[in-house]
Amino acid sequence: MIKHVNKNCLYSGHVLHFPDGVDVEGISPGVRGRMEFVVTVVETDGNFEREIPDIDGFSRVSSPCRITGHYRGKESQPVYLYCNDVGPLAGIDRAIETQPVTVGEPMEKVESFEQAKQILESVGLILEKKKTVDDFVAYLKQNNLTASMDGGEKFYCVRKLNHDNFDFSQYPNFLKQITDEGLYDRSFVSVIADPKELEQKFTVASLPIFGRTDKYETKWLRCYSPEATVEQDFRDRKYGPKKRLDFFQVPEEEKVSLPDMKAAIENAGLPVLEFWSKKYGQGIKTTVGFSKEDCDRWGSIPADRDTRYIYEAGDKFLMISGAFEGLKKKRFSSVEKVIQYLQSEIADKEVEA
Repeated sequence: MIKHVNKNCLYSGHVLHFPDGVDVEGISPGVRGRMEFVVTVVETDGNFEREIPDIDGFSRVSSPCRITGHYRGKESQPVYLYCNDVGPLAGIDRAIETQPVTVGEPMEKVESFEQAKQILESVGLILEKKKTVDDFVAYLKQNNLTASMDGGEKFYCVRKLNHDNFDFSQYPNFLKQITDEGLYDRSFVSVIADPKELEQKFTVASLPIFGRTDKYETKWLRCYSPEATVEQDFRDRKYGPKKRLDFFQVPEEEKVSLPDMKAAIENAGLPVLEFWSKKYGQGIKTTVGFSKEDCDRWGSIPADRDTRYIYEAGDKFLMISGAFEGLKKKRFSSVEKVIQYLQSEIADKEVEA
């Protein structure tokens, strides 16, 4: 059996880490560090032999599974990986191949691709993937370790701490200290910069090194890879660059609309009221336990187990059920799915009655 996967993943140690959380372990040969890898073919129907070095020179071993792929950017150089089980890939091989749309591509091809994507999504074969820190690091490496923030008003930059990237002329003592501590030209640091600063060396004043009177503070400068720098920054809640990075923002066309949700609930003949929550912000509420006529007569929607609170949450609607907003949470990607869910709940209660 041959399966075409065509999926990007991270190859680290003896494991392939796929973006949807699937891990394929026991990969041979292993690799040091983390490499971006693209799987193209998975074979599971034979004994695949190969030679490996040992004390006597070479010996032959066999594996029941072989994965063919290539490192990112090296499509012409196939790489063969071996393991005993590729079962975790069973759900990935059903996904459609990536088809990037380019300028000048025939519209009918684009439309047919979108139609196929919608069909697969409707039966649950394509799951929306949340962007991860690993995704961001891969993006960062592809873009000269620079990423836009705040809609392009600022830039998040990761740079090696050396003369190529920083101007030490006003900070000779700092240069001596990081040299003595073994940080110069070894550690990576992040800087939030204005667009004009990208064309010149960064100033040392932009680094988190101040706060002590006896020497410069260097505890934030001890990351020896771009990955470690990003992970350190994302752990720091006060700094919190992730909230501002454009990479993680939901495109306007994908955001859900609370006014649209309110209008749809009204059109469905259900009661609806706007309200404000300290925790979630602007919201609307409805109920599956009382009619619109009853709620209009009372001038309110009773707060009980049948109350449904709905908020915007990026590209999803967040629905919380219960009188105290704590019994059950569900997320929906469209107005239509919320209405269908509410109507199904009402139908179930009518059957119970």
